[in-house]
Amino acid sequence: MAIAASIRPEGAAADWTIPQAWDRYTPAEHAMWDRLFERQARLLPGRVVPQFIAGLDVLRMQAPGIPHFEELSLLADPIFADCMQAYGAGGLRAEGLGAIDRLARLYWYTVEFDQIRRGVIDAG
Repeated sequence: MAIAASIRPEGAAADWTIPQAWDRYTPAEHAMWDRLFERQARLLPGRVVPQFIAGLDVLRMQAPGIPHFEELSLLADPIFADCMQAYGAGGLRAEGLGAIDRLARLYWYTVEFDQIRRGVIDAG
């Protein structure tokens, strides 16, 4: 996995971003996004950390249509963003040590499985 993680996908920029081609989305695709987003958003309270919901507001995810960007709303929380920046630096070290799989597992257990709670990650 360490080798595959270091190969940039075709069409990706130097910062690994891929053009969204937002102008190619049809009105039907925007309407579908709105329906799905609204349905999923109703399920969030009690299932995600408060910073995630606040991040949706900061990123204006309630605006109609497919967003012009793809962001993890937790990145709008400064403490979480700092943590992810440090995590990225750790990723470079882990890749060099052949431990990227372990770091990926840590991410899933802390972020994706909602193990990071308000106040657990300390900016200091």
